[in-house]
Amino acid sequence: MYACVPEDQDEPSVRVFQTCTVARSALANWLAACGVTTVAMESTGIYGIPGDEILEARGFAVHVLNARQLKHVPGRKTDV
Repeated sequence: MYACVPEDQDEPSVRVFQTCTVARSALANWLAACGVTTVAMESTGIYGIPGDEILEARGFAVHVLNARQLKHVPGRKTDV
């Protein structure tokens, strides 16, 4: 899965994580280290629930978004 933070928070600002529990914990650690408090995730049905639960348990405010609506957000350049 791809995750990104504002470009001024870390280099590189986009990283790829596996979907296993250890990798999701690494994602949570990276987001916390970058000062992230709110996470927006694309809705993936039941497959996103474990990641959502790990992030919420770590104190992040998690918002699950509809990808169809998200593609109209200004400034969006690629699928990544």
